[in-house]
Amino acid sequence: MKENNTTKGFSRFLANLKALFSKKNKKSNNEVATKDSVVSEINASVDANQQGVAETKEENIVIDRVASEDEIAVEASNVTSVDNSQKEVENYSQCETENTDTPSFDTKVVSGNNDTENVQNAVAGTPNDVNLSSAVCERNMDLTPQQEYVQSRNMNVTVPETTIRSFLSKLLLVSEETQNYYSELKNYVLSYVGTRCRTSWQYDSIYKTRILLARFVIRGKSLWQYVALTPDEVPEGTNCQVTDDKKYEGIEVGLKIQGQRTFKQAKNLLKLACEKVGLVYEERESENYIPPYMSEEEMLEKGFIKKVLTSTNPKN
Repeated sequence: MKENNTTKGFSRFLANLKALFSKKNKKSNNEVATKDSVVSEINASVDANQQGVAETKEENIVIDRVASEDEIAVEASNVTSVDNSQKEVENYSQCETENTDTPSFDTKVVSGNNDTENVQNAVAGTPNDVNLSSAVCERNMDLTPQQEYVQSRNMNVTVPETTIRSFLSKLLLVSEETQNYYSELKNYVLSYVGTRCRTSWQYDSIYKTRILLARFVIRGKSLWQYVALTPDEVPEGTNCQVTDDKKYEGIEVGLKIQGQRTFKQAKNLLKLACEKVGLVYEERESENYIPPYMSEEEMLEKGFIKKVLTSTNPKN
């Protein structure tokens, strides 16, 4: 009896153990199935997103192709119109040079949303719809201002111009009294042994070897004299001015010559400047340093004045 009871208890234990293992297997199988379903859902969503990205890329590529084709078409039309305008301008300029009849121009007129119409203009002068003056007068940056002026004169084109005057041309425009003051002062300072003069475009300078002693300048209708003195070396009562312009470095003391009084003061300043560097005065025959009268055309021919285009912003 005892053995039967033991056998029955052991059998029950085995049955309970099998049931427990079967439950655990069922739970693990269910968890694996759940995990597999979640992974499959994630993979499906990823595939859908990738497909959407690919479709978006294809759409963008198509849009870029269409835009680039439109841009190429617009650029091609612009290049064609520019080439046609340049050819028309060249034909017009050639006819003007050869004094032949001006050919007709095919001009395009666009009004509102209407289509482009070709209009034939029989041109006797400059066509209304083609701005030739701006094309013909277009500046070549490789030309000097003087060459631009000559080119505009040859083309018979009206261009704003200005006149740049040299020191000698300005000297011809001042009063006879001022001219005499200049000639006498220059004769006086050149009487000091070892001095020499150098006339440039803007002024007349007096040197001893390479030492700058004085300089004559004309501003408007007045004669100015600058000397190599310091303000402390100028006698009292002299109506002089001191400039900080770099062009007059070393000759900062300036005097505007307006009459006999300032003329005598200028002569005295020249004397002080020459004696300061040890020069000796020696009488010599006076010369006339005033150039002969010339007309505007003669001055332009000899290079006393220059004609340049206003747009070039010339520097005196």
